[in-house]
Amino acid sequence: MEGYNEAVKSGKAAALTPGNTLKEPRLVAKAPFLALPFSGGMTATFGGPKINAKGQVLNAEQQPVPGLYAAGNAIGGLFYWNYIVGSQLTAAVIFGRHAAQDAAARAKAKGAKKA
Repeated sequence: MEGYNEAVKSGKAAALTPGNTLKEPRLVAKAPFLALPFSGGMTATFGGPKINAKGQVLNAEQQPVPGLYAAGNAIGGLFYWNYIVGSQLTAAVIFGRHAAQDAAARAKAKGAKKA
């Protein structure tokens, strides 16, 4: 805590590891202190291929690419500026199910054509 507070007082909080990027970092002066391990990560891509309701990836002419599907974080057009926590999981389940159903129907139709 002493090292952190000294860095804040001297204006060197950004040089800490990890660096403090707050514009006005606050001193930590009152115990008890609790430390937890934490690491950031990417949760959503905010981009990716555009799909239709069946989870089929669309080409530049907005036509499905035969046999190509996407769901969850792999799809574009679902998020713009921000997202609701857990919504990418819901998108994965919904569009994944639709994609699986369409892919199964496609495989079954191909099998019927061979027979």
